Amino acid sequence: MTDITSMQTRLHLHVTQAIYWISFCFISGYATVYLLSKDFSDGHIGMIISLASLSSVVIQFSTGRILDSVKGLTVRKLMMFFVALITVTSFLLARFTFSDGLLSILYCLSLIFLLNLQPLVTSLIYEYINLGTPMSFSFSRGIGSLVFATTSLILGQWLATHSTQWLPNLSTLSMALLWVLLWRLPVVKDERHHEELSEQALKTSTHEGKMNDSSQATSLFKKYPNLALFMLGMTFIFSFHTIVNVYLPQILHRLGGGTSAVGTAIAVAAFCEIPVMFGFQRLEKKVSVEKLIQFSVVFFFIRSLIYLFASQLLAIVPAQLLQGLSFAILTPAYAHYVNQNMSALDRVKGQTYMMACVTLGNVIGSFVGGYILEWRDVTALLIFGTILAFLGMVSLIRSVRTHENVSQ
Repeated sequence: MTDITSMQTRLHLHVTQAIYWISFCFISGYATVYLLSKDFSDGHIGMIISLASLSSVVIQFSTGRILDSVKGLTVRKLMMFFVALITVTSFLLARFTFSDGLLSILYCLSLIFLLNLQPLVTSLIYEYINLGTPMSFSFSRGIGSLVFATTSLILGQWLATHSTQWLPNLSTLSMALLWVLLWRLPVVKDERHHEELSEQALKTSTHEGKMNDSSQATSLFKKYPNLALFMLGMTFIFSFHTIVNVYLPQILHRLGGGTSAVGTAIAVAAFCEIPVMFGFQRLEKKVSVEKLIQFSVVFFFIRSLIYLFASQLLAIVPAQLLQGLSFAILTPAYAHYVNQNMSALDRVKGQTYMMACVTLGNVIGSFVGGYILEWRDVTALLIFGTILAFLGMVSLIRSVRTHENVSQ
């Protein structure tokens, strides 16, 4: 059996993260491009993405309970189940022609399963880290951004001259590879079911979880008083983030950009994430994770203003570059915030709750955004996004500031 502290295990986890984000690019990153090529309207696309996101929110809030209640079910096994389902739906989309209704259902299912994988990828990596694998989540997530950026750049150029039908073919292959990687991953004892974990977590709760009070209340919201406001802020921020990602083709088209420009814009933003994520572990040693969250959300708001007032294609570049000071910091920061401030028994629930907020943001951004585009225009959409970014900034700054004051 492979030692979980070995270089081989660390590399295996990095590759698993990378393949997930390659698949994410195929299925979610180019969802709008794929569906537009099938003559779907903006409103229809928004409905598909928002329905997938809303369904995923419900499942994500239940994931922690399912893992706790089903004996023998681990994060890894649940991931393999979701990956298998995506492989099947992608294969069907690649090999058969469907009516608009059936195509919508299959693509919606692919997105649901894909979104449910994301918090599980985070939980899986932290599970190995907490059990002794010498690796950094932010470094691993940086690898994800690197391959996402590279894939997006290449794919954007490729799709300028080739059919979008390549997308489900590619996602079938990448998901099949991800399933094999998960199957071959060294098996460890589930951190949540460790023999002495419950007792140890309660004894050390005041040390390892500043957010955790001494109460053994079952409600996470009672246990972590600032969690609700934090989740609200995450929902607002990622509603804005969804708008500028899902409807980037329309935003750039208004300024004269085409499919190639979309791929380049996505790649620029993703490449800017990489050095920040690779250096996040060193950064958090000098600056608290709470301060990093506050810093990042300010730049989300600045980006929203740039998108709103851009009058030419090049004016979008600063907004894409600032991805490195907004999304690139917030993504590892909120994952680390949960792992650092929640007890071991609550971490999987915490990660799935955070991802549920991100996904709920997908619902608001894609559904409302689609109908704003349908009935108004891109300018109205970006005004809505700016309001969301402002509300998210205020909520997250207040929630982590309250946490800092309580913990001092």
